[in-house]
Amino acid sequence: MLLRRHPPGVVVSLARRLLWARWSLRHANAVGKYVKLTGRLRVVNRGRLTIGDQVLFHAHVATTELAVLAGGELHIGNGAFINYGAEICAATQITIGEECRIGTHCIIMDSDFHYVELYRRDERPPGVPVILEAHVWIGNRVTILKGVRIGYGSVVAAGSVVTHSIPPMSIAAGIPARVLRRIDDTTAEPRGAALDGPPPSLADSLFAGT
Repeated sequence: MLLRRHPPGVVVSLARRLLWARWSLRHANAVGKYVKLTGRLRVVNRGRLTIGDQVLFHAHVATTELAVLAGGELHIGNGAFINYGAEICAATQITIGEECRIGTHCIIMDSDFHYVELYRRDERPPGVPVILEAHVWIGNRVTILKGVRIGYGSVVAAGSVVTHSIPPMSIAAGIPARVLRRIDDTTAEPRGAALDGPPPSLADSLFAGT
C-alpha cells in the first residue's frame, strides 16, 4: 500500500486536507484528483470554475479567494500551487497553467471592474482574458491586470504590477513590470535526472506540503 510507510498521523492529516479541499470547492464545476487545502478558501462561482489534479492551496495564514462572475471562467491547471491571501477574480477568463506557483497576497483579475470617467464609475467595462502559461512563478504581492499573458517558465518578482504580457522564460519586475533578463535553462537537467533512482511516486506527490 502507498500509505503504509507514513505515520498514521500524517495519513490522517492528508485525508483531512483532501476532504477539506473537496468540501471547500463544492461549488466548482470540476475538481481533479488529489487536490489539497490547508486553511480557508472563499469561493464564489457564478460562471465556470475548474481545478486540475494535485493542485495545492496553502491558505493557513490568510483566506484565499476565488471568484468567478457570471459569464466568466477560471481554470487552475494540474499541479499548481496557490499560496495564502491570493485573490483571483474572473469576469471573462483566467487560465493558470500546469505547475504554476502563485505567491502570497497576489491579485489576478481580468477586468478593471469600473470606468474611470466620473459618470461611468458604476459601469463595468468588458474584461480581457489573463493567461499564465505552464511553470510560471509569481512572487508575493504581485498584481496581474487584464489582458496579460505570462509566457512559459517566466518569473515575476515580488511586489510587481503586471500590465503587459511577458515572453516565455523571462524574469520581470517593477511597476509596471518590465523584463529584466532571460532565463537560461540550457544547462538545467530534466526533472528527476539528477536523482539516484526513479522520479517521485504518486505517494510522494500526495504527501508534499503535508
